[in-house]
Amino acid sequence: MKLPIALSAVLCLGNAASAQSFNVDLGVASVGTPSASYGGAAASPGVWNGIDPSGAMTPHDLLDVSGATTGVTLTTPVSGGVSFPNACLTGEDRLLLADYTDPLPGGAYVFEGLAPGRYTVICYSFAADDFTLTTDINVVGGSGGVQVVGGYDWCSTMMQGQGDTYSQHIVDVTAGSITITYDAGATLFETFNGFQLVRGTGTLGLNYCMATDNSTGGPSIMGASGSDVVSDQNFTLRATGLPANQFGIFVTSKTQAFLPGINGTSNGNLCLGGVIGRFNGTGQILASGANGVFTLPLDLTRFPQANGFVSVMPGESWNFQAWHRSSVGLGSNFTDGLEVLFL
Repeated sequence: MKLPIALSAVLCLGNAASAQSFNVDLGVASVGTPSASYGGAAASPGVWNGIDPSGAMTPHDLLDVSGATTGVTLTTPVSGGVSFPNACLTGEDRLLLADYTDPLPGGAYVFEGLAPGRYTVICYSFAADDFTLTTDINVVGGSGGVQVVGGYDWCSTMMQGQGDTYSQHIVDVTAGSITITYDAGATLFETFNGFQLVRGTGTLGLNYCMATDNSTGGPSIMGASGSDVVSDQNFTLRATGLPANQFGIFVTSKTQAFLPGINGTSNGNLCLGGVIGRFNGTGQILASGANGVFTLPLDLTRFPQANGFVSVMPGESWNFQAWHRSSVGLGSNFTDGLEVLFL
């Protein structure tokens, strides 16, 4: 789904996440950088580090979104800066996307000096001079595996979207670094416009229970966005890092458990106990698509349970997982679990 960049609410992050969160605009200095009010696809406004990486591999010192010095650096591969005055790009989107770099094949972008924790990583890849170009992007050890970005005609909708102008990954940092690799895939040139790193998953609730690796080589991760206030009626489940083009559903329970392999019937771990409801009604059986993602807005007055539907009440905690088909092993797997306390 494509969202206007200014309204993107996939990652609605509080102030606690701002420390060790970074915005980076790659390209030609003369184009300028987005203003601090521009949150990008991560909905993380703040200072943008403008970097022209032309020439040799160089570590660049980064300010966090508050403008504070951090000791964190981004080492860029040998690149050439390019700008293209595409008439369809306007405003803050133009400052981010109208200029870009074409890094040499086989290189990597490396962030170093990061505090340990889980990060959401947004990688922008949009060639303003040739809408047909794509880039294969991988955050080493992150969710979602290799994601193909590009081949999108901005003039058709003028909206950012995952797979169109950026990739999104979640990665756990233990040794202080994040490495982003790339390949031109079916086209001739790799393209990068910038990055956003946000400390945390940018989702509601708390993740629990270990997911096993699926056929992507990594685990799939639960998340939720919107609001945990029941009266807002704005709550969306999301699962990332899924195998591409597989079907599945979200499941829920008020009770947590841990049942590895469900007695030999699945590759994954069931993290729910008690009465388990399945979101398998009309429009709720999901396909992960090329980027391996499930997204499902929920009606908080219709949570499935054994005797029908129930309404979520303030003060209740509910747990969620996604079950999905898999092309390997026993044919299915699960995400980790997500616990959400509704207010």
